[in-house]
Amino acid sequence: MNTRMKTIAFGTLFAASTLSYGEAQFLDIPSADIPDAVKLSNSLDAVMEDASACRQDGLELANCLCGKPSIGRMSRTYETVIEKHPSWAGKTLRFEAENKSHAIQLPTFRRELERLGEACG
Repeated sequence: MNTRMKTIAFGTLFAASTLSYGEAQFLDIPSADIPDAVKLSNSLDAVMEDASACRQDGLELANCLCGKPSIGRMSRTYETVIEKHPSWAGKTLRFEAENKSHAIQLPTFRRELERLGEACG
């Protein structure tokens, strides 16, 4: 999923979410740390795939996602990566991987994890 589509998909996954690149603090990821950024991106992709399947099945999104392992993996991946790279917290990561440009807004990533945690109990 390209950067623009990932941002649009993640932003529309939860209607209450707002994205604002105007306020984003961008952080260019050095090549040695790109594998950790890719892990975040992949965990987000897995949630997006599950969300798409929920919608295709006509299920209410939050309830459907609560039972998906991708949510737990996304949360664990975020926690592990931020523990390893605390300076990434609150930033928008920019990096090149797999011949594509990527951007991950970690404030939005964290907010959605919190929102899902509340919805799933």
